[in-house]
Amino acid sequence: MEEITLYSVIAYFTVLFFLIISMIIIIKSLNVKNKVLLAAEKREVEFQKELNYVQLKSIEEDREKIGSTIHDDLGQVITLLWMQIQSLKKINQNVGLQDNDFSKMEDLIQNASERCSNISSMLYPATLLRHGFVDGLHELILEIRNSTELSIDFNCPKLKFNKEISSNLFRIFQELLNNTIKHAKAQNIIIKIILNDASIHFEYSDDGIGMELVNQKQGLGTNTIKTRIHVMNGKIIETKNKLKGFNLSFVLPNGEN
Repeated sequence: MEEITLYSVIAYFTVLFFLIISMIIIIKSLNVKNKVLLAAEKREVEFQKELNYVQLKSIEEDREKIGSTIHDDLGQVITLLWMQIQSLKKINQNVGLQDNDFSKMEDLIQNASERCSNISSMLYPATLLRHGFVDGLHELILEIRNSTELSIDFNCPKLKFNKEISSNLFRIFQELLNNTIKHAKAQNIIIKIILNDASIHFEYSDDGIGMELVNQKQGLGTNTIKTRIHVMNGKIIETKNKLKGFNLSFVLPNGEN
């Protein structure tokens, strides 16, 4: 009887030992599997981030090239045409044209010149290219103030960003301003940029009817805003869609600009 009891105890502990070993192996296998999945997800996120970066950089380079071509090449043609018209005005008695005919052509040329300038500025503002995000946004805000009744309060410390970040930040706020102008029916806009030791805080708000940054029917502009923040290693920390007004806040790490 004692032998049977001892055998049972040995068998019990043997089975228990193998069960524990099996559980440890299973747990370690699950941990390894989770680590592999997390590593795969991280690689996928990094790949998507790099892909987004390349796509956005390509878009901005194309905009800069097209804007430069319109400003330099087409602008030069319009300037030469204007000079030819001025030459013809001096000898109009020989070509049989009246001053009124010249005035119409001058108006058309002036209109074409303004349109070229506006398109070039929209594609890639010269101020953004030469002086960076802050001055580029100041210029855009001034244009909006002059052409609308919107009140825009812009507070920003003196900051310098590299070309890619300047371009991404400018496009983000350009899209937000366009959304407010087109859809929000707002009267006031507030843009704040706050510099901290570890981060730079950006905040945009208006007092309009409210907009959804994240919803089931996201537009191209909305997706691009989030993509641009992501490729800059930024993070959206607050979005509000209230009964009245819209707010978007995001942060960028300080020191990567």
